[in-house]
Amino acid sequence: MIFRRTLTTELTNAAGGVFVALFTIFLTMTLIKMLGQAANGRIASEAVFALIAFASLNALPLLLPPTFFIAVLLVLTRWYRDHEMVIWLSSGLSLKGFVRPVLRVALPLALIVALCAFVISPWANRQTTEMKQRFERRSDTSRVAPGEFSESGGAQRVFFIESISENGRDVHNVFISQQRPAEHGMEQSVLFANSGKVGEVVNGENFLVLENGRRYDGNPGLGPFDVVMFERYGVLLDAKPDLSPISFTTNAVSTGQLLRALNKPDGAPARAEVARRIGWPLMVLTLALLAIPLSYAALRAGRSMNVLLALLLFAIYNNLSYLVQARVFQERLSFGVGWWLTHGCVLLTALWLMFWRENGRHRVGMVLGRWRARVVARRAMNALRDV
Repeated sequence: MIFRRTLTTELTNAAGGVFVALFTIFLTMTLIKMLGQAANGRIASEAVFALIAFASLNALPLLLPPTFFIAVLLVLTRWYRDHEMVIWLSSGLSLKGFVRPVLRVALPLALIVALCAFVISPWANRQTTEMKQRFERRSDTSRVAPGEFSESGGAQRVFFIESISENGRDVHNVFISQQRPAEHGMEQSVLFANSGKVGEVVNGENFLVLENGRRYDGNPGLGPFDVVMFERYGVLLDAKPDLSPISFTTNAVSTGQLLRALNKPDGAPARAEVARRIGWPLMVLTLALLAIPLSYAALRAGRSMNVLLALLLFAIYNNLSYLVQARVFQERLSFGVGWWLTHGCVLLTALWLMFWRENGRHRVGMVLGRWRARVVARRAMNALRDV
């Protein structure tokens, strides 16, 4: 009772500390990435924190398995180093006795990972995709912002407006660079205007009406530019708005829809995605069992080396899982084998290492000793025969 309570408490505390460290690293990297995308105009600046929140929810199935793996490895390695393990083992406890208390902590965590993998993560991916695609499809009128270069939806036009009035319609010092169809392909057109009005509606279409400006048509290095001076010039906005439905990748599709598509002829992507989602909770359990025998092997390494070893093993495990997922996607491996293949191999490895740590080494040593004795005896008999 004392053993289980002690191990459960230490595993919980260690897992909490490891998760905070890993989540902080992930959050920092995601924040840098999102701020860079917002600065480049790929996402809306007001959506940065929402996208970070969705990315954090999506990353939970990826962060929780190595979190508990590192926690088990750190706790048991410290027990070996502080000779606490000697006390527990000398009292009649074997490595098999660690399986139940470790799984007692791992099972609730695996259920949380399953909830994230099957429900929360697809929802977060769906929200992220919708937010990004709506930003890409926003109207040219909404893209106009004072003091910023803004691209149109098709990236064929670049706006710059120095200032805009309080009513949001009158603009000043406007620069527009756009591609225009010409006789010999596309032609560069640059417009400058002192002022203009945004949102002029003519025949149901939105125009940016420029006043008192110039237009330069031509291609750099291919002859002179045509210069046109104008008092009023209309630039069509939102010529062909994209009204097509938003497309989602398989990681943003709900689990129910994926399960309904498993047996369809074109259901290979669904089968691969379901195999990936099943793998996350299984990874928590297999890594927890693998950490029990590995803690003795990591005894001589330092604390930081244990963490690096755990991350390296998790990276190998995760890459193998993605490799199997790719095989299922390519229909080179059946779904019935693909969802458990990698995890079954890791589970067998963990059980074999546990058996080896308890009594396998002694049995192998006895077998090797007998083999060496037989070799020596045969050599002695051959030497006597030669004499």
